[in-house]
Amino acid sequence: IYWKKVDEEASKRSSDIFKAMQIFETMEDFIVLDLETTGFCANRGDRIIEVAFRKYKIEQGDMLAGEAFNKYVNPGRPIPRRITNLTRISDIDVRDKPYIDELLPEIAGFISEYKVVGHNVSFDFRFLNAEMTRAGFDLVNPEKIIDTLKISRTMYGRNVKHRLSDCARREKVDEFDAAVYHSALHDVQVTAALFFSMVKKIVNAKD
Repeated sequence: IYWKKVDEEASKRSSDIFKAMQIFETMEDFIVLDLETTGFCANRGDRIIEVAFRKYKIEQGDMLAGEAFNKYVNPGRPIPRRITNLTRISDIDVRDKPYIDELLPEIAGFISEYKVVGHNVSFDFRFLNAEMTRAGFDLVNPEKIIDTLKISRTMYGRNVKHRLSDCARREKVDEFDAAVYHSALHDVQVTAALFFSMVKKIVNAKD
């Protein structure tokens, strides 16, 4: 672990590590979020096909899971075969599901209240912010967003891989299951465990 770099980031109020340590210190509730989408370009017509988030709390050195939200979303366009192969979500799965604008009031009400953790979460928020803008909702304050990808890169450097699967194996996250990887709720649970594992190492090193 690159402790010097970790220490530098921990002293910056805007850094993901600083915000993550605050969650441990204040024991505040937080949300872990993941989306699945029809592709990788929110500005070129790709849309959300699955949303999952779950509330968590750090208490007495442990992480407690709270209520969860997990919905398939009708993207209003066909799902490419490569995405179905990746996520196991097909056109049939989403055909009778709600459109994202029907779900946004509940989603926005939930995530606006808490800090939001995700892995490569800037990807998720490119899609979520695009949908919230279209529907006239206020965007989430970037200061409330924490990226486990950035924390991993700070801790372990750029000479190792930082995909969620790689990070989960490195941190020995039991929740990771390759058979359901890229299922939104599974990835939420893995990201939560990854967040807890990495940040607990940092907090314990500070004590």
